[in-house]
Amino acid sequence: MKKIYFLLFTFTSFVALAQTSTTVDFDTAANWTTLGSGYSSQVYEDGVFSFTSTSTLRETSGTQDGFDRTFANSTYAVRLRNNSASSLTFNIASGGVSDFNVKVRRWDSSPSTDFTLEFSIDGTNWTNVATVNDASLLNASDWVTFSGVINDTSDNIKVRFTSNGTTERIMVDNFTWNDASTLSTTSFKQSEFSVFPNPTSNGFVNIKTANNQPVAVVAYDVLGKQVLNTKLTTSRLNVSNLKAGVYILKLTQNGATTTKKLVIE
Repeated sequence: MKKIYFLLFTFTSFVALAQTSTTVDFDTAANWTTLGSGYSSQVYEDGVFSFTSTSTLRETSGTQDGFDRTFANSTYAVRLRNNSASSLTFNIASGGVSDFNVKVRRWDSSPSTDFTLEFSIDGTNWTNVATVNDASLLNASDWVTFSGVINDTSDNIKVRFTSNGTTERIMVDNFTWNDASTLSTTSFKQSEFSVFPNPTSNGFVNIKTANNQPVAVVAYDVLGKQVLNTKLTTSRLNVSNLKAGVYILKLTQNGATTTKKLVIE
C-alpha cells in the first residue's frame, strides 16, 4: 500500500488541509487469499482496504494483446472472467472516500467488453460510475483510468465491477482513493450535489442538487487559478472553453458549499 500526502485547498477560506491518498497495487502476495483453483473467489486485505470477488484470478506480469497484463508490468493484478458471474468489490472500512480512480484494461477485442463500475455508501443502493466497454476503453487493450467522486465520510464504502453478461475478460489494478476526513459533512447534509458526466468530453456537465435553487459555480485549475465563475439557474454547466485537464469545482447553494473534482477529456 502506498500513501501519498498532498494539500487539498478548501476554497471557502483557502486554508490547506492534509488529505490522505492511498493506492493499493495488489502486489503483496501475503495479502491474497485464493479460495479455489483457476478462476475462483479471491480476497485481498491491506489496512482499511479489502476486496472480495467471484470468478476471478490473480493476474501475473507479462504481455497480452501487445500490452502489460499488470499495470506498469507490476507483480499482480486482478483478472475478471468473461461470464455473467464475474464481480470484484472493493471495501474501504473507515475514513470515507472523497474520490477514487482505478486502472482497467481488456484481454483483447473479441468478444466486446461489458462491465459496470459503481459505488455504494450503504451496501444496498448503488450509483453508476461508468460502463467498461470497448468505447470507454478507447477501443484498445492498453490500461485506462476510470474515476468517480463519492464525497462521503461513511465507513465501509464499496466500489465494484460487475459483469453485464456476455463480455471479454478485464484486468484491474492500482485502486487509489482520497479519504474524506477533511470534508465538511455539514455542507453535504445541507445540500447534495452531483456532477455528471465526469469525465466529460461533450463541452458540458450537469449539476444536480436536492432542490431547484440556483447554484454558484467557481472552477479552479490544478494551480489554483480561477478559470470560471458563474451562477446556474438550470442544471447544465458549459465547460466548452476549458482545456482538457483536472479542475476543482466550488459549488454553493443556500449557504452550503462543497467541492468536486471535474475531469475534462
